[in-house]
Amino acid sequence: MSLLRYRSCLRTCALLLCAAPFAASTLLASAVQAQPVAAASEALFRAGRDAMQHGDPTTACAKFRESYRLEHALGTLLNIGVCEEALGELGNAWQHYQEVIHALPSDDERVAIANQHLIVLEPRLPRLIVHRSANAPEDTHASIGGVELGTASFDVALPMDPGSYVIEAASSGRAARTYPVELHEGDHAQVEIEPGELVPQPESPPPSAATTATVVTPELTARATERPADTRSEQPLLTTRRTIAYVLLGAGALSLLAAAVSSALVIDRLNTVSDHCNGGGCDASGLAASESGKPLYVVALSALGVGVATAGTGTALLLTEPKPGPRSLALRPVLGPRAFGVSLRMPL
Repeated sequence: MSLLRYRSCLRTCALLLCAAPFAASTLLASAVQAQPVAAASEALFRAGRDAMQHGDPTTACAKFRESYRLEHALGTLLNIGVCEEALGELGNAWQHYQEVIHALPSDDERVAIANQHLIVLEPRLPRLIVHRSANAPEDTHASIGGVELGTASFDVALPMDPGSYVIEAASSGRAARTYPVELHEGDHAQVEIEPGELVPQPESPPPSAATTATVVTPELTARATERPADTRSEQPLLTTRRTIAYVLLGAGALSLLAAAVSSALVIDRLNTVSDHCNGGGCDASGLAASESGKPLYVVALSALGVGVATAGTGTALLLTEPKPGPRSLALRPVLGPRAFGVSLRMPL
């Protein structure tokens, strides 16, 4: 390849690749419907930490919980446990410390902090054992404050917050029975439960001949032979298509960014060639820039092709994703070797 032709190709490639970041941002903006909320979560976390430092755990818990709702960070969850412990919500704090410990590697410093808080918390933590009496039916179940307890929860020391509770025991055919319990810090209480007395069942009157007789009419016969309407709801669309589309968009964006970086390097080599080469030839710096620019040119061109292909495929998958609901006119892209555009189509 002659030097003049090579320089012309480099300039063309550079101009194309300079537009790569803008193309990548446009594709991603069309595919992603919401921006990350990490900044808002971080601001709320800092506000919660400031509230804790000023001795206001109520405000701190509210800020930490909103921060965790926006972004599930384990450091935020640990701080939620700390402020709950300060508020006396010992059962919730114990649960959140346990979640942090089990989610992080053992050498993480936040695990050590959670364990230290658990050591202090354990002597204060109230525990409640719900025991089913020997006279209770096998289907006896219980609830505490409207929260249903499974059979596996019986005879287990459950960590609780200090406070007043009402345990309700019930079973089929029996009246519900309630058991009030008061828990203070450090309490270990046990409550034996069983449902109330049998509930008499109302006797149903025997069916009369007038109500059981069925008159067969032509209308009933026609209705019985009619094909029932298909009432099945539309099945939810698989998320595999959308996942593949997002993966392709991400890969395309990375390829386009790589093309842009390679383009910048190509432009740098091109400027060096222009400064050190003339009609009579090139000096050592010009020749070195020319040789190093060739592989960069190939990389940039390849990355551009891969980026456009993958990002375009991902965008096409998103645009052509079938939508549930009633039939309506649909806008679909038309991509072909001789034409491109959009078409209106009535889905079947």
